Amino acid sequence: MTLNDEVPPEVFSKFSKENYDAVNAYINAQMTATIITQPQGQRPPSREVITAEIIYHWMITLNIPFECQYWHLNRLLTLIQVCNIKSSTPKKMGKRDAMAQQRALNAQRKASMGTRG
Repeated sequence: MTLNDEVPPEVFSKFSKENYDAVNAYINAQMTATIITQPQGQRPPSREVITAEIIYHWMITLNIPFECQYWHLNRLLTLIQVCNIKSSTPKKMGKRDAMAQQRALNAQRKASMGTRG
């Protein structure tokens, strides 16, 4: 996880368990307050191998500036998910949900008007 090849191998041989745990904690940190929940009934994410080129493709497709490539990986992937969700067309409401919403509106109107229907 170095930025260049000039780091001598001795540095890694002197890594303690605490150093290793600190690096792992940094890699696994969310680095964002955004939480994305998977809607009920939606398929789990595919097991496709995600490469740097795929991430760059997503960035280009979603018009994410290239300076974001230097962000923490979890933060960048969260931004990609948010952009993908916001740019997708909203899902139509199901018939059952639409009827339930209409019933609730009618009940609210009856109560506010003081009528029985």
